[in-house]
Amino acid sequence: MRDWLRVGDPVGSATSTANDLVEAIPAGDAIAVPIVSLEVTDAPDDLTCALVSRPHVWASVTRDVTVQVPRDMDLRAVYDVTPSGAVPVHNYSVSERSVTLRDVRTDDAMPARVFLLAGSEDAADRIDAAMSAF
Repeated sequence: MRDWLRVGDPVGSATSTANDLVEAIPAGDAIAVPIVSLEVTDAPDDLTCALVSRPHVWASVTRDVTVQVPRDMDLRAVYDVTPSGAVPVHNYSVSERSVTLRDVRTDDAMPARVFLLAGSEDAADRIDAAMSAF
């Protein structure tokens, strides 16, 4: 993922149905889509943040994320990039140049997700090879 994120530029073509930080970062033959939930069930206020190191507790949220795909990209596959590698995603829809990732879930154990919209079939192999190097 680092190679795609390093050469890509955020273009603001991703939206979420939840309170998230979401972005589309086109880079070469793929679009990286990081999603960070901002929904919390418990968070420190200014006073407790200064006095106690109580962490945020992220809410369980399911949302749809829509990404506008450039006309020069031919979408071949969608992957969920997890700590164990790239997992093919099948719960998405395409309407003209919009790709909607359906039912993307975040929670306290995983408040952020990264998806890759790939223009080539070997993108998952490249992600897995790079992750196995660590």
